[in-house]
Amino acid sequence: MFRTRTASRLTVGCLMSVGYASVGSAGVEAQGRMPAAHFGLVVQETPHTSELGWVVGVSLPMALSRRITFSPSVDLLGTHVYGTLLTCAPVAPTNQCLTRPDGETVAYLNAVVRIHPLLSTRIRPFVEGGVALGQSFNTSAVGARPSFLAPQAGAGVVFQTAVGSWSINGRWRRLDRWSPTIDAGAQVMLFVGYRPN
Repeated sequence: MFRTRTASRLTVGCLMSVGYASVGSAGVEAQGRMPAAHFGLVVQETPHTSELGWVVGVSLPMALSRRITFSPSVDLLGTHVYGTLLTCAPVAPTNQCLTRPDGETVAYLNAVVRIHPLLSTRIRPFVEGGVALGQSFNTSAVGARPSFLAPQAGAGVVFQTAVGSWSINGRWRRLDRWSPTIDAGAQVMLFVGYRPN
């Protein structure tokens, strides 16, 4: 009789433990699949112009380990020229001057890996690196490729709250979409992100 009761208690205890672990794992996986939204400001320098703009996007962070996250995302970015260099940047082989539209809208498909050096559950700084595939929606300007690859890197911090995760992120992109005879440009973004629990 004693053995039967002991065995029953052990069986119930094991089932409760397994059930708790399963629910916990499902919760982590479900949170890992939740999309995040972000928006922010952009400063862009090209060989011919200085530009300001905005960025909005969505991402799908996926935890690869406790410290590493893979975060594919899609951005829509718009810029407007606020300053133009007076010098001509000649485009080979015609030697026409590089031109930029007054405003441009570009979509980016990003593949980014984030590394979290600290394992704090409430405040998690990170560094990141990856690549972006850009596609401009504007008519092709002299010397510019409408489709291009751009390496990128950044850093930020994630704040965990009762309603979700908030993040502040700075990111730099190298813009090498012009003629080989023209220097590359750069893009700096500062944006805020949110992902619900």
